[in-house]
Amino acid sequence: MPAGSKAGAFRPVNPLIFTTALLATVRAVLNPEFVLKNNLTMEQAFAEFFDIFLYGILQRGE
Repeated sequence: MPAGSKAGAFRPVNPLIFTTALLATVRAVLNPEFVLKNNLTMEQAFAEFFDIFLYGILQRGE
């Protein structure tokens, strides 16, 4: 993450908060019980998680 921030790929954020949020989300969303309860495949859950984490929830301008 620090290398990506220095290269301009990522905006600077608190690495402790980023890491904590990332790990908590992975544990919750990619939990097999959550996946089954919500009628998802592990691939669907991962794809949605990855998309939201990288691109956020705001609508992108066209």
